Amino acid sequence: MRSTGTLDVHTYLDRQLNGIPDELDYDLPDVTFSGRKQWDNVQTNSDGRARLFGANSGITALRAEWKTGGTSLNNDYLIYSHP
Repeated sequence: MRSTGTLDVHTYLDRQLNGIPDELDYDLPDVTFSGRKQWDNVQTNSDGRARLFGANSGITALRAEWKTGGTSLNNDYLIYSHP
């Protein structure tokens, strides 16, 4: 049996482009996810946070979309994990 995990996601607009959430950044609510059937109805809360259950052990592919805001050049992500 394959093991699964949970992704604790924080979505934010990185205004300083430093890859670190800080006080100048904006949390992004209502970001939706795809890549697993159980993520179809998951969206981030007002703090830009969500939990995605059922992530693969190894590589998990996901897509994030922020429908109420701007667009991004890249909405596709690969998450690498290990046991």
